[in-house]
Amino acid sequence: MRVTVLASGSRGNATLVETGDTSVLIDAGISPRVAKQRYEDTRQRPWPRLDAVVVTHLHDDHIRFARSLAQNNGCPVWIRADATHVLGNTDNITLKTLRAPSRFRIGCFTLFTLPIPHDVPQVALRIHSQRKAVGIATDLGHIPDNLADFLAPCDSLLIEANHDPRLLATSHYPVQVKHRIAGPTGHLCNRQTATLLRELRPAPTDVVLMHLSQTSNRPELAREVIRPSLPRDTRLHIAHQDHPTLLDLSATGQLCIDLAS
Repeated sequence: MRVTVLASGSRGNATLVETGDTSVLIDAGISPRVAKQRYEDTRQRPWPRLDAVVVTHLHDDHIRFARSLAQNNGCPVWIRADATHVLGNTDNITLKTLRAPSRFRIGCFTLFTLPIPHDVPQVALRIHSQRKAVGIATDLGHIPDNLADFLAPCDSLLIEANHDPRLLATSHYPVQVKHRIAGPTGHLCNRQTATLLRELRPAPTDVVLMHLSQTSNRPELAREVIRPSLPRDTRLHIAHQDHPTLLDLSATGQLCIDLAS
């Protein structure tokens, strides 16, 4: 299984998950051109034929290019039934209903969804190939009781660590925006992410911190808070807004990661 985090942050999110002949794009917040260029420049292989675009929620940084990516790749979009209006004209694409909780298949993958707390309906995902599982959980304001159990089977985890409370409090954001981000349907701070990771047994082999705020967080702060919550042999990485993060889960069970510079 290969995982390519093409972009992660408030200006656009997209993660490509591949195994065998199946390729699924999770979220579509960057353009087809940028997605293709970043993938081909770092993976040194042609952009794959997508089997699906899966949209976790309808905020613009996750859905902005879902229609064009689906049209360009001739694949369906999995999306909540009450969110399809955000896509605009969908005459030329196939829509699949994304429910939560649910289990469904896309090619060689089995996907599981779990509702998580955000200010619009949002899901965490678990994506299983024959031997491996990757979890993705971003854009949530607090940790629901069932999230640790949902993510426990994952070999690797892509998890939000959006902000540092002190940096958020002194940021330029309006007061109402600060309250939204820090609220129970906003985004996880570093401490909340650390709490969740301490609950995971067994711990993932690799953890990638996602959706870091460029205004209200710093990679070094996130590492300082979160690293002590993980076993020594768990590798901790930071996903970026402007260049990809590459993960390769080998057939032998080893996970190798390379951060593009």
